[in-house]
Amino acid sequence: TPLTPVMVQLAPGPHLLAVRYSVASSGRVADAYGARSQGFWLGLERWDEAVAGSARVARVQAGHFMLFAGILMAFAVLHLMLYLFYRNPPGNFWYAAFAFFFAAHTAVVFSITMAGDIDAWNFRNRVAYCTGTFLGVALLRFLYSIFGERLPRRFWVLLAGALGVVAMLWLVPGQYRTFSLLYMLLLLSAIVWTMVEAIVRRREGARIVGLGVLINSGVSTYQVLGLLGVVPAPGPFVFWYGMIVLSVFMSAYLASNFSAAKKGFEALSHELERYNLNLSRMVDERTAELRDAVEQLEAAKEAAEAASRTKSQFLANMSHELRT
Repeated sequence: TPLTPVMVQLAPGPHLLAVRYSVASSGRVADAYGARSQGFWLGLERWDEAVAGSARVARVQAGHFMLFAGILMAFAVLHLMLYLFYRNPPGNFWYAAFAFFFAAHTAVVFSITMAGDIDAWNFRNRVAYCTGTFLGVALLRFLYSIFGERLPRRFWVLLAGALGVVAMLWLVPGQYRTFSLLYMLLLLSAIVWTMVEAIVRRREGARIVGLGVLINSGVSTYQVLGLLGVVPAPGPFVFWYGMIVLSVFMSAYLASNFSAAKKGFEALSHELERYNLNLSRMVDERTAELRDAVEQLEAAKEAAEAASRTKSQFLANMSHELRT
């Protein structure tokens, strides 16, 4: 394995180092790396330098991948909580799904660097292509959830294509890598097209999210072309930095959207509070009016009863006088 240096002790003097390569494993190598990459690589250096270099590379990779995965899982949990608090629109849910798949993809890619043999490398590489595919689908679904009124037919076509690519990853050996990368280029074009439509229609937040998508699409396209051998391969962490930039822009838009929704809730709450106060005042005034009316009716009733008693007494007196 290229991850762990192997000590070869040589006595002083000229030496001839021969390496035997087994053709029996060439199929598995082609399945993992592609048909053009069959073979092996070999580097010779001092043992202490090789160990120090290997440890340094492992520390750098572990630090970067742990940082990326931690940031993404924090984003995923945060926006999932926001979705549970405020479910319309569902952009927070799909952002959480995007961040989760991205964190999973980061963890799987890191595990690839720790693979001890070609079979483990091949299996984890397939899983990485699966998580990368669903990562792109979740990003596209997020864009539709915040900019589109309904899902277009092309999304379902791309989703079916993603399922086909995932099936091909496990059923078709050798060329799955090329087909998966070509599908990712197609998915990137759909993402850019969706952003262009949102910007042309002046959707809210299209500019801030579009800037992040533009940066990430450029980085991702260069990454995919580098894996296909069309352009020189980029640095090991360029793709992740581009995705982190996109994640920050997307999160910023959702945060501003949530802040606007919160302000709307606060304004509505104040309006309801004023309405309740007005309603309470109206009820008090009406109650006072009814109380006055009842008191007046009671006074009129008492006056009528007194008049009736006076009338009865007068009639009784008159009747007595007439009899006597």
